[in-house]
Amino acid sequence: MPKEKKIQHLQEQSVRGLKWVGIAEILIRIIQFGTTIVLARLLIPQDFGIISIALIFSQLVFVLFDLGFSSALVQRKELSSLHLSSTFGVLFLLASIFSILIFFLSPIVANYFKQEILTNILRVLSLLFFIYSVSSIPKVLLMRELQFKKLAVLESQTILVYSIVTVFFAWNGYGPWCFVYGSLAEQSVFAILLFYSVKWRPSLDFSSQAIKDLFGFGWTVMGTRLISFLNTNLPYVIIGRILGATPLGYYSLSYQLVDFPVQRISKNVLKVMFPALSKIQDEEKQYRELYNQILYHLALITFPIFAGILLFAPEFIKVFYGDKWIPVIRPLQWLTIAGISRSLWTTTSVVFLSKGRPKTEFKINLIYFLVLLPLLLFSTDYGIEGVTICISSLLFFFYCIAFFMTSRIIPLSFREILQSFKIPFVALIAFILTGVLGRLFIAQQLSQIVFLLAILISCLVVYAIVLLRYDAGIIKRIFRFINA
Repeated sequence: MPKEKKIQHLQEQSVRGLKWVGIAEILIRIIQFGTTIVLARLLIPQDFGIISIALIFSQLVFVLFDLGFSSALVQRKELSSLHLSSTFGVLFLLASIFSILIFFLSPIVANYFKQEILTNILRVLSLLFFIYSVSSIPKVLLMRELQFKKLAVLESQTILVYSIVTVFFAWNGYGPWCFVYGSLAEQSVFAILLFYSVKWRPSLDFSSQAIKDLFGFGWTVMGTRLISFLNTNLPYVIIGRILGATPLGYYSLSYQLVDFPVQRISKNVLKVMFPALSKIQDEEKQYRELYNQILYHLALITFPIFAGILLFAPEFIKVFYGDKWIPVIRPLQWLTIAGISRSLWTTTSVVFLSKGRPKTEFKINLIYFLVLLPLLLFSTDYGIEGVTICISSLLFFFYCIAFFMTSRIIPLSFREILQSFKIPFVALIAFILTGVLGRLFIAQQLSQIVFLLAILISCLVVYAIVLLRYDAGIIKRIFRFINA
């Protein structure tokens, strides 16, 4: 296939992948939003704090035991059956080792946080590692072939399983255990569906050379993921230890709300575009054009989401979560800065990975960690709000550093960078002004829920009008996207 047609075909596959990921994310977002509201009504902040601590340690082990092999398998140009079977064997062995470690270390963790229930919760959650080892290779194969429609359907089905199981056990008084049973049910069903979606089956074939081929790239990715994990979860550890489970529950919910757009939109764009950009990593012009499109359209989607959270957090929390969650409002507003920084940071990650430069991101994340730790310890003197201000400020500063490094790798001129953000920023200003004026003139005349709905619709309409004024072609792109 000629180069031009190959790149065009790749772009078409990417658009289809983004469409199906987008459809799935809308469904997942609706289901998760409804589930979170129900759980917030059924549980107490302390329950959210306890499960947040448990998930920190189970996710930490998952980051370690993957060894970055998943990213290495996706990024590698040539892949043999030996690479797949050898990786599967290593992951299953490591799942066993880390499950044993968690079994013996969980009492120490429970004692550190003064929550005895964590011992059994962590031990049961360790079963997730065996489930991940089964689902990892099938998921990689679907990603390499840009089969995101199939992945989207499977993820939509399994999130529904999670919601049903979690709400069922919360309703029946199981407290934080509802999250444990929901996670196990979700990942088990996902692994089974993935396994039967591909032709590949595990074998006993093993090659140490195949592992070495992958580990050369994977260990740096693992290091980056580990540091990123610590950067994200260090506040949970410090808040849980110093401020207690209830403040941690407030922080957990507020961070979860701003993290939804990151996980459900930005990181899924990364999931689709990582294999796509990897395939054209040597085509500088096409690579830069595709990256600019990613940056522009991601900003168009995420800017109004985070602006809406910032402006209308008081009404949103009171209407949907109730008065017991009012302490969440101020931290949530500060964390919108962290959310948008993390969202845009994913666009730099895809460049570092697809260009084979994971060490650059590793160094940035390591420096961030070294700065974050002492500042977090200092900021706890000012409560949850002090912690969120600290996190948001640092994340924005280090995103700017990561973006600067990205512009040198691609490379991107300052003019191209401004062009990518110009229209989203102008539309964002119009969105914010509409929200501020609405609060000044009509907020007192309406109930909270009516005001929330009316002002959100007004802001989005104004945002759309400004967007169409400066980018009239977006309607055609939307229809092309829908029909892809």
